[in-house]
Amino acid sequence: MRRTLPTAAVAVAMASALLVAGCSSKDDSGGGGGSTGGSTTSSGALSIQPVVQIDESGKEVPAADSSNAADPAGDGKATCAATTTIAMAGALTGPNAALGINIIDGAKVAVAAHNKANPDCQVQLKGYDTEGTPQKATQVAPTIVSNKNVIGLLGPAFSGETAAVGAVFHQANLLSLTASATNVDLTKNGWTNFFRGLANDGVQGPAVAHYLVDTKKFSKVCVVQDDSDYGVGLAKAVTDALGSAADEDCAASVKTGDKDFSATVQSVKSADADAVFYAGYYPEAAPSSRSSARRA
Repeated sequence: MRRTLPTAAVAVAMASALLVAGCSSKDDSGGGGGSTGGSTTSSGALSIQPVVQIDESGKEVPAADSSNAADPAGDGKATCAATTTIAMAGALTGPNAALGINIIDGAKVAVAAHNKANPDCQVQLKGYDTEGTPQKATQVAPTIVSNKNVIGLLGPAFSGETAAVGAVFHQANLLSLTASATNVDLTKNGWTNFFRGLANDGVQGPAVAHYLVDTKKFSKVCVVQDDSDYGVGLAKAVTDALGSAADEDCAASVKTGDKDFSATVQSVKSADADAVFYAGYYPEAAPSSRSSARRA
């Protein structure tokens, strides 16, 4: 199955959905759900409160003005078939569901704004749950490309699942925009249909390393990673850029599904490091952080 790329109006809706998805956050506990810090609730409205924003050299910079972001409403003159659908692929259930739910919730906001302004182009949004795993993604991908109503895809959300099914979407010529898959190698496969709305690990890693060493003046950093494609790739990028500041003695790896982090926590605490950088996903990061706090 070969697809033509969507019309300009619907493409704007997809780009806007990607933008809103990337900014969407929900946190009922008041704690941070992502690398930019927690969201706060005021009169029922959610907003992102970044801890700090840095440029590629690791220097702190003011938060970018988003007032010129693409408007999903467009000019209100879009026309499309009544069955026009944008798919979203990512973890909607399972331990990594927080990321996928944020993405699809953001997409819902953008699509609703588009549909309100464009009565002749009512776009549908359909979520496909991959649970964030390559195995489940390979089962879901054929279902997405076989749906002839789908003209674009938000996702896949994770690097591992994207690597596993990217070729399927490329062969179908299905426009794919990810809000979160950052592994550098994903754009080395010749997938002309694949785009992402954030910096890859090759940019993020060095920027964080420069911030820790050049801006914060830290001389000893422990890099901890999980075993996902995302965690491995980002940890390598950070470690390489940290140079001698990366302490090999407290570098550690955790596996998906691990429950006991005592050895890793003890290694980090014994190092008496200035900072710890964790490359990986929530399910192992959160309990390992709690374990570290209990041992403080």
